[in-house]
Amino acid sequence: MYIALILFVILLLILLIGGYYFFSYAIKRGNKEQLLNQPHNRSSYKPDKKRREIERNWYNENKKEVQIISKDKLNLFGIKIKSNNSKNWIILVHGFASTHLSVLHQAYEFYQMNFNILLIDLRAHGNSDGKYIGMGVLDSEDLEEWIHFLNKTEKPENIGLYGISMGAATVMMTIGKKLPKSVTFAIEDCGYSSVLDTFKYQMKKTFNLPSFPFLNLAESWCKTLAKYDFHTKSPISELSKTKVPVLFIHGTKDTFVPFEMLEKNYSACHSKKEKLVIYDAGHGASETKEPTVYWNAIKKFTQKHMIKKSQSKKKKVL
Repeated sequence: MYIALILFVILLLILLIGGYYFFSYAIKRGNKEQLLNQPHNRSSYKPDKKRREIERNWYNENKKEVQIISKDKLNLFGIKIKSNNSKNWIILVHGFASTHLSVLHQAYEFYQMNFNILLIDLRAHGNSDGKYIGMGVLDSEDLEEWIHFLNKTEKPENIGLYGISMGAATVMMTIGKKLPKSVTFAIEDCGYSSVLDTFKYQMKKTFNLPSFPFLNLAESWCKTLAKYDFHTKSPISELSKTKVPVLFIHGTKDTFVPFEMLEKNYSACHSKKEKLVIYDAGHGASETKEPTVYWNAIKKFTQKHMIKKSQSKKKKVL
């Protein structure tokens, strides 16, 4: 009986330590190269060096640092870049274990389309505070605060949201909220359908392990330390509530966020929606695979859903 109790305690400790390991591996702030360098997670994005230099120079010449405080009192960092006389803004949201600089290329493209730019570092990333990655759940609260910040400081006619990977999940989880009318469209590129399904997939692909019991224990650690769980809030749950038009983009050869998650997200969305499938594109590589198709789709979508000044005046008169 005594030996059985000792064995039970040892097993329990192993499970608790294993659960904490998976929590730390994915959620705790720090170097995530081990996860990102898994064969199925490696990015196929190949930057153009000349273009990158142009974009960096543009960024350095025009950037203005801004900061807000999150609801749970974290300092969150952002960069504003203004376009001449434009009242249209786009907030760009980067992916897992990255920073605002990872979407600098997209920011430059939107700037060419006469958008003002707000680039943000998500909590526990870049120059923003935070011990734990929010996986879009906590970040959606932060993105809502950034939207209110823009509304207050810039009085925009239109605010668009653009996110890639975890940033896309953040965008999808934000638009289920009651947002200002200035938020007129959202673009998600290769976002996952739920945190739980993503971690189940990663457990299988990376460790060849079933999700139970380690993922359940990792979720318990996440509830205790990071103050959120993996299943209550998801892109699917929030897309069912949104009224914001959404453009969904995904590459068919995505092995980080499986391509089939696109259909789950698209089906859950009850607002005006469009879908762009890029064949043979890996994770986050749809734009580099088919840049003309990608940006033409975005231009048409944004032009269709943005409110013009003349339209808003007409509505007031009526």
